[in-house]
Amino acid sequence: DELDRAVKAVPALGGQLFVSLPDGASCSVVSGLSSPGSPMTASSPLKIWSISKTFTHVEILRLVEKGKLQLDQSLRDFEKAFPNLYQGYLASYPQSHKITLRQMLSHTSGIIDYMTLSEFLNNWQQSLAPGEIIALASKHQDEIQPGSISRYSNTTMMILSRIIEEITGDKFDSLIQQDVISLAGLNSTYVANDTNGWGSTRGYQLSPCGQF
Repeated sequence: DELDRAVKAVPALGGQLFVSLPDGASCSVVSGLSSPGSPMTASSPLKIWSISKTFTHVEILRLVEKGKLQLDQSLRDFEKAFPNLYQGYLASYPQSHKITLRQMLSHTSGIIDYMTLSEFLNNWQQSLAPGEIIALASKHQDEIQPGSISRYSNTTMMILSRIIEEITGDKFDSLIQQDVISLAGLNSTYVANDTNGWGSTRGYQLSPCGQF
């Protein structure tokens, strides 16, 4: 009943609630629909959005453990060893010599969040490549000094994923599936992509006429 009331209050089309207790006991309840005409179930896949940032962090720290990255190295440090990475994604940031991996992981790099930019918000239905999004964000850098303040940024996670691919030579989604998801035993979790059909439940917005 509580979940039903919460779903109606949002308002949302449907929702899931899963509770896991220290003793191993768990409970899953659902409410509403996963899509118009389809009931929400305990196995309906849902996007976890920014929770997946921790997966990116784990992969970066694994590379640090292997000696392939250092937390306090700057973006400019990639210029000689990985010129394609630097010129393709990092050189456009004027403070690349000051921005470190540690700052990017802690959201203190000063790199603006592309999801706050009108150019992105007004064209969010277009499929932009990571390089295009990173370049877009680089055009809106302000005078914030790296390390001076905390400011949430989805852009930094996208840059880190490019760094991971360049350092390892593997695809980001394959690495996350292999090194993080599988090792953690998350058997019902996967990285959505064109191959697996992005098979998650879609989000819906309530229209002015009261329809999703």
